[in-house]
Amino acid sequence: MTSPRTIINGNITSIQGIVAASLFTEFVKWVPPNERARFVCFTILGIPAGAAMSYPVAGIINYYWNWKYVFYITGGASILCSLISYLTIKDEPSKDKFITKTERMYLKETCPNIEQRKVVIPWKSILTSRPVLAYWNDRFVESWSNSFLMTCLPLFIKDTYPTNIKDVGILSGIPHLFSMVSTIIYSWIMDYLRSKGTNSRTTLHKTFIMIGQIPAASLLMILGFGLDFQYSMIALSLFKICFASANVCYLTLPLDMSLEHANLINSVAMTFKSVGNMINPIVMGFMVKNHLSEEWHRYFWFLSIFNLWGAIVFAKYGSGEVQPWAHSYINTEEPCSSKEMD
Repeated sequence: MTSPRTIINGNITSIQGIVAASLFTEFVKWVPPNERARFVCFTILGIPAGAAMSYPVAGIINYYWNWKYVFYITGGASILCSLISYLTIKDEPSKDKFITKTERMYLKETCPNIEQRKVVIPWKSILTSRPVLAYWNDRFVESWSNSFLMTCLPLFIKDTYPTNIKDVGILSGIPHLFSMVSTIIYSWIMDYLRSKGTNSRTTLHKTFIMIGQIPAASLLMILGFGLDFQYSMIALSLFKICFASANVCYLTLPLDMSLEHANLINSVAMTFKSVGNMINPIVMGFMVKNHLSEEWHRYFWFLSIFNLWGAIVFAKYGSGEVQPWAHSYINTEEPCSSKEMD
């Protein structure tokens, strides 16, 4: 537990947590309300994009060279991305020299006008809010499926489809590629429906969660009955396509419930997600002791029931409206302008 590798992995995870928590502070200042889904999803899209690229690349590098070069290359790419972010990201549009005057005025007119003042966090109201608790519960549930696809999928492919490490890497990246494309599509649909104003935010969020989790749970249940490998990969790809709908809600819901406390709500959700990511491989190792197909089938049934639980709880208690304890900002959020930038 105290080996250098464990300490390094722990530090990497801690640093990534800080990055994820800081994003929602920027979203409030940079994203007009009716463009949230597209902007936030495009920003977070780096996660499935990175997975879709890194799995095949890691498999090829390890096949022809050695595992250590996987860490050198991915670590170097991370440093480069960090430097680019440090040099280009600004706290607010007024401090950015790379956007035009037209863009700056557009953001000023359409983004929420939140004054900089000391924030008093209504801890009791947040911790007892049913919509917030339903959101946190769903993020915990989502983390189990995400953890499987991020860390356990290569093992599943190796156990059910004997092949070399190069092919395992390429095949593991396919579902993430579908997730990336479908997330873009769902985010555009979400923003379009919001701009029409015919449905409440709660209705939209619940609909997208149901579209994401109910079919996803059904596909996991089907996987539990045993499929040929090619059909298993099709089912897993369809799973990511469906679940991308729920991901759009996960990324935009904190901003809809409370602009002021979106960062806090998301940070706690990320904590629950991290706990799920930590527990899931342990549970998977307990359920798939001998790496047999029958054991994987039971594991898929477990994930299916877990996803249904998250969908049911959110359908009953979830909300996409500004919460009562966040009303201090409800009148400072300007409606999104319908005009387009030049």
